[in-house]
Parts: sequence; C-alpha cells; structure tokens
Amino acid sequence: MKNKYRIYPEYNFGFARAAAGFHSFDSVYNFAKQVRDDENFDSVYYMLSDLREVKFDFELNQLHKMIKLVYEYSKKDNQKMGIYLLNEPMATVYTKIFFNALKRTRDYCFTMEKAYSLLNMPISLDKFLQLTEI
Repeated sequence: MKNKYRIYPEYNFGFARAAAGFHSFDSVYNFAKQVRDDENFDSVYYMLSDLREVKFDFELNQLHKMIKLVYEYSKKDNQKMGIYLLNEPMATVYTKIFFNALKRTRDYCFTMEKAYSLLNMPISLDKFLQLTEI
C-alpha cells in the first residue's frame, strides 16, 4: 500500500492514510506537503491522519522542519480539529512532541470510533467510516 489521502470539501473533511512500515523524514514531510498543496485543503475543518502501523525512521530533532511546514501553510489551514490515529509507541511519542509545538487543536487516539468522537463532525459514524475507506 502507498500513502493515500482524500479531501471531501462538501464535508469539510480531510483524511490521510500513511502506508504501513518505516518512513523516512522526507517521506513523511513530502506526504504532509502533498496534502497541504491540494487545491481543496483550505476547505478542511476536520482532519484525520491515519498513522497506524507507521514507524518513523528519522531523528526526533528533524521534527522542527515539520513544524515549520505547518506554519508556512497556516494561511491555508482552516482546521478546527486534527486527529492522528496511532498504534505504534514511538509514533505516539513523536506525535505528542509535535503537538506541543503547535498552536492549533490536535489530538490522537487509537480507534476510528474515538477519532469520530473527537472530531465531532456533523455526519453519522457510518458515513465517517465510509469516507475513510480509501
């Protein structure tokens, strides 16, 4: 499987799923940039990033580049809530450190049902699950 994402402007929802396995910093950075460069990114109020089964293969000190990317796109970023779906211990640690540097609301969880609850989107759980089948 490769990295995939989809933006649903009609639901103000973006969903990104990273491929399972090891990811270099460049892989993670380029995927994040690809999503932000999408013409519909500014319509995203609710973002879910599925990083289950992802293992980061880079040094923690490289996260400052990712933080810089987020701030570079801040005028195009209208997210009210961003959720990261995780199940790998080190990815959880990296994500928490990343969140500490951001001013926007972000959270993480371990299940799709919890992600749905945290995002608090005005759609049913069934519809939410359908939108994340990419």
